[in-house]
Amino acid sequence: MDKRLFLLIAVNLLSWFVLLYSIQKKRQLPNFLLTIIVCFIFLSLIEFPYRAFFSDKPYRTGSCKTDFFKPDSSLGYVIGKNGTCEACQVINKDTLFKVNYTMEAARDPTGRQFSRRIGFTTAAASKEIVFLGCSFTFGGGVNDNETLPWQVGQLANQNTINGGISGYGIHQVYQLFKEQYANSSNNQRIFVYSFIYDHILRASGIYKWSLGGPYFKTVNDSLIHTGQLSGYADSTRPRYAHYLSLLGTFTFLKDMLDRVQLNYDVRHLPQEHYDKCFLMIREMAAAIRRTGGKLILIDWDHTNWANKQVSTLSIDRIEKALNTLPEGSVQVIRVSSVIDLNNKSYFIRRDGHPSAAANKKLAQFMLQYIK
Repeated sequence: MDKRLFLLIAVNLLSWFVLLYSIQKKRQLPNFLLTIIVCFIFLSLIEFPYRAFFSDKPYRTGSCKTDFFKPDSSLGYVIGKNGTCEACQVINKDTLFKVNYTMEAARDPTGRQFSRRIGFTTAAASKEIVFLGCSFTFGGGVNDNETLPWQVGQLANQNTINGGISGYGIHQVYQLFKEQYANSSNNQRIFVYSFIYDHILRASGIYKWSLGGPYFKTVNDSLIHTGQLSGYADSTRPRYAHYLSLLGTFTFLKDMLDRVQLNYDVRHLPQEHYDKCFLMIREMAAAIRRTGGKLILIDWDHTNWANKQVSTLSIDRIEKALNTLPEGSVQVIRVSSVIDLNNKSYFIRRDGHPSAAANKKLAQFMLQYIK
């Protein structure tokens, strides 16, 4: 049992005992103590049903759960496993998926060793297609041969690199590209970046879990890497919800306060954050073109579940910036023009990541840009 839940039950029993004892003995409790007891009982009457019926947060099981990531001073974290492991996601005993992920040890063009999920390989390939992004690229919830990198490689008969890492934002994608490909010849490479609008929030320090990634300052329209995002973002705000919810004991209260804070942060995100993120895309596109490669940006647009935290104002800003990306440097594919984003078969049930069917249909559409 959760220690906080055990404490909640124990304090409730004590509160009821004190309250009933005072009634039985006809002793009036001090007003401040009575107020605390009544408030605690009232909050508990909301908390217990919330935990039982409404708090359906997913959790992971399987061998992939342990030591899958490891800290990295530059990117925040990287994949720390090699070989095949099982990934299983569950919500209230409802198994959403149970699949296998296979990671391989690899070397980037500079000779540095790292781990990544396997892509499609063939000896007959003339090109290498490098996929960058987050779990949409990695293939969260699908088997190795159902990921977008594998599907594209198999249909195009080309080698593909799965450079996606779950949870990454544009700042980490940009830094990974700089470290591995920016200074290499990319004549025979096509880069594919699966862009969800939430990548901007991750790069702006909105989420506490993304603060380990790199931070860039904009100096004269250039990006300067100045350390970790945690050194520049306000990481104290999430603590308010933690303290006001009695150290997370009242989860309904913490979840509500977290949502209020998140919505406020998104609505008030300065324009400079959007500008910086799209400068990363433009610089990455320019470097790819300069070194002989090609960049395809997959726009999952605002109707996708992963963009639900983005306000209407920020959607307008993002779509305007996407429309002003330099022609000839970036090929933008809007996913909503390829698949029906309201079709549940294209997304993993109660999870939201693209299904094998969505990856296959998108891969078929992308062939015209790969060839």
